[in-house]
Formats: sequence, structure tokens, C-alpha cells
Amino acid sequence: MSKKPKVLYVEDDPASRKLIAKVLERSPFDCYEAPDGISGLRKAREIVPDLILMDLNLPDMRGIDLATQIKTLPELTETVIIALTANRESHARELSLTAGCDGYITKPIDQSIFANQVQEFLEGKREELDEESRAFYKKEYQRTLINHLTDKIKQLQTANYLLKDSTTKLRNYSGKLENLLHIISSLQLCTSPEEVKHQLVEQICSHFEFQRCAFLEVKHDSMLLEVSYSTGFSDHEAAEFNLPYHSTKVQNLFSRKPLLYISSTRKVKDKHFNQVLDIIKATQFLFGILGTTMPSGDDLPGSKFIRHQLNSLLPDLNRQTDKDIEMVRGQLHEYLSSEMFYFGGFLYIDRPTSGRITPYDVKLLEMLINAASLAYQNLQLRQQLTELFLRAEKDAITDHLTSLYNYRYFHQQLLREVSRAERNKATFCLLMLDIDFFKIYNDTFGHQAGDVVLRKVAKLLMDNTRSSDIVARYGGEEFVIICTELDKPSGVSLAEKICQIIADAPFPRETELPHKRVTISIGVANFPEDSLHSEELVRFADSALYSAKKNGRNQARAFS
Repeated sequence: MSKKPKVLYVEDDPASRKLIAKVLERSPFDCYEAPDGISGLRKAREIVPDLILMDLNLPDMRGIDLATQIKTLPELTETVIIALTANRESHARELSLTAGCDGYITKPIDQSIFANQVQEFLEGKREELDEESRAFYKKEYQRTLINHLTDKIKQLQTANYLLKDSTTKLRNYSGKLENLLHIISSLQLCTSPEEVKHQLVEQICSHFEFQRCAFLEVKHDSMLLEVSYSTGFSDHEAAEFNLPYHSTKVQNLFSRKPLLYISSTRKVKDKHFNQVLDIIKATQFLFGILGTTMPSGDDLPGSKFIRHQLNSLLPDLNRQTDKDIEMVRGQLHEYLSSEMFYFGGFLYIDRPTSGRITPYDVKLLEMLINAASLAYQNLQLRQQLTELFLRAEKDAITDHLTSLYNYRYFHQQLLREVSRAERNKATFCLLMLDIDFFKIYNDTFGHQAGDVVLRKVAKLLMDNTRSSDIVARYGGEEFVIICTELDKPSGVSLAEKICQIIADAPFPRETELPHKRVTISIGVANFPEDSLHSEELVRFADSALYSAKKNGRNQARAFS
């Protein structure tokens, strides 16, 4: 007997919860309810529902924030989320879908069809945005997140004015809040993960009135945490500040919060850490992590997501094939599985100017580190995606043995060059060359030795042609060169020069061959003199190459 689908309804209005329960009571569902976002999240983790109906305006958090949190939990990745709200705000549907909702139903509900609507979503119905809208509303969603964080900070700033502390203390708190906003704004302008780290160290000391701050990173050769950047430490103190790194201990240490306040060094149980604290003369300090602990489960982005990122980051690289995308996806999976994507490093902070670290300082710095971690990981992911896409494009057009362009790229460029030369009434030469008696060399000394010859010939070709020429490996021991703006006599002259350069170059064990040295033969065809078509140019250059080989090798011949 199949289990009933579990449906969880998150809504703060009791009347609305009662209505939904009544509408669904005759349907084949097990229904649960929660009055707010935190309770809803707790209930969802407890029962793992098949579908969540969720109001977008909850008393303790925004519905889109709750949807985003739910989708990050491994046990709830398959749960369907439906936004159910009377909200008529512009773009509410689009933002809810961007945040992770799978559908959107407006209130008041139509009681006659509501159960069927829920059933349709359980059976696989999904609302989706097109690529252009998704890209637009993703930016809009990110903007709302930043605005939401700013609003929370401003709410905290407003709450400070209600405190009955002294005017001096109130001014101090308000100033620190402004500094926090200033630092978060500066972090949003960073263009690299390294810049985020530098900014944190400098800004914490200059704007939060701490005399010392150090950023520590893992050195994998020694598995030590060592100082990368610091302010307020002497060279000796920075050099001696190193700690053994154990990833499991670190994950446990920061499992609940990103910043630890140690009010007395006597509380530190680790012997090595205590020795370091003695050297740097520490009494109380803060120790924080830039990043987050690694999530459980496999939340690897799919090919669709990668294509979308590819288009938004580097639109000119959107020629990637499905095979290339899958290669990027595999490399990205390996990268995202590394704990160092989640751990950017660690912050040590001490010696407040006021003489003591207050709970308020700790709270503000927690907020700062959370914001910095988000900025850091976004930049890390963007940087890694860019590198992977560039690598994928390079791999797609490069011959891995010789590092020349490959056969596929050669044909693309030949078609482009024919089109360009036609438009501009220009000329170019196609050189096709082959290593003489290469099979004998391979059979005599082995394929590894033959690969050495191929790589050396490839380097000599690159070193003795122009940067505008396209040098490619055609296959086996054959190479091709597209020589732009070169007439036929000049093409033959270049070919003869290359033949001589190869013949004069030393190759391993060539004197043991019957012909005593490594040589090449070259065939030359010209556009437009010989042909106006790319296929014919290749065929005619190959015919000229055959003529050169037939007439004794180690020479260049033009097509006639």
C-alpha cells in the first residue's frame, strides 16, 4: 500500500491554516502545519514532506529566504515548494521561483480546484522562468538579499537608539554599525577572493578599534595554519604564529557559529596554541572562520545551471558542446568537493582599544564575517567557473600532444579565412607538411620517441611562423599552416625555409636511421589562385605534398 503524500502548510494566520486543512481533509494527503518560518523549517526537517505550501509574508522571515534555506538542506532537495500568498507585489511570482519555489498559487484560493492544483505539483508540474528572465530575476533576488541584510542592520541600528545606555556608548555603537555597513559595501566591490581577505584584516583594525588582526591559511605541504596577512604583529610574532591543522577539529569548532570569543587564554586546552598565545602575549581574543563548514550530500550544479553561468559570465564562450559542459561539470564537482572552497581561512583578532571585547563587538563581527564569507565564496565560484570555462575552450581546440591547434579548429579557421579573403579580395597560402619516413622512426625507436619528434617539429613550426599564421596538427605526423596575406611564391619560399630548418635541427638518434636525419615534405596551395573552396585547397595542398614526396622528399612543392 502506497504512503500518503505529506503536505506541510506554513502560515501565521490561524484562519488560513484552518481553511487549508478543511479543503484538503478529503484529499489523499497527510497534512501538517506551522505558524512561522522557523517552526516550518524545524517541522520540515522532522517529517520530510513531499510538498510545502508556504506564505511569502511570515512573521519571522521572508518566505523567499525560507525557500532558499530549505533547498540547501540535503534531505529536502526533492521537496516541492509552492508559494501561497495574497501578495500582489510586482514580481512576487518571479522572485519566489528564483528563490527556489517550484510553483506559485495566489490567495484567496479556489476551493473547488485547490486540491487538484496541489496534486498536479506532486505529480511533477513545475513553473519555470526562461533563461533571460532567470538571469534578470537572479540579479533582482541578490539585490533583495542585500537590501534585506541592510534593512536588518538598520533595524539593529534603530534598536540601539532605544537603549538607555550613556550617550557615549550609544554613539560608539552607532559608529560601529556605520563601519559595518561601510565594510560590507567595500567587500561587495572586491573583484577577487584574495582582495576580500586583505580588506577584512585592514578594515577590522581600522574600523572596529582592534590593534591586531591576522589572517591564517592552510599550508598543505606542512598542514599548518600560518599567517598570510596581518596588522599590528611584529615579523617575529607573525613568523611564530603557526598551528597544526586538523580539518575535522575545525569543522567541529565552527559548527554553530563563525566566530568564537575566548575571554581568557586559560580556557585554551591545545598545548601548541597556548605556546603561540604566550609568544604573542595574548590575553583574550576572537577566532573566526571565513567560509562555512562543508555541507553533507551532493548539491552539484547541473549542466543547465553551468550553461546559464557560462552565458552570464563569458557570453563569447557559449559555443561549448554538451561534452565540454560535462567536462566542466566534472571538474567543478571535484572543486566543490574540496573543503578549501568552503574554508577561505581563519581570523585571529585581539587587543581592543577599549581594553575589553564586548558581546556587541562579537555580534557585529559575526555579521561582518557572514557577509564576507558570502562575498568570498561567490568570488571563488565565479573565478573557478571562469577558469574551467577557459580551460574547456582551450581543450576543445588544442592538440594535447603538441599543444598546437587541433584538426577541428583548423577547419573552422580555414572556413573563416576563405570567407575573409573573399570579402577583402585577399590571398593566403595553405601549407600541408608530413614528416618523412616517420613510420620507420616510430617502428625503430618506439612511439614515445616518435612523440618527442612530433613535439619538437611542432615547436619549430611555431617558432618560425608569424603570430597571425594558424599552425595545427592535421593528424598523425601531418601538420598544416594557414599563412594569411601570403601569395604563392612567398608561400613556397616559406615552405622551403621550414624544410631547411627541420633538416638542420638535431633530433634524438636520427643518425641511426637509413636516411641519417629527420626531414619533412611540404605541399603549397593558394587562395584564390588554385581554388576558392576550402575542401579543394586541402586536397590540392595534399596533392602537392604527394608530389614532393614522390620527387625525393625533404622539399616543398606548389600545386600546379
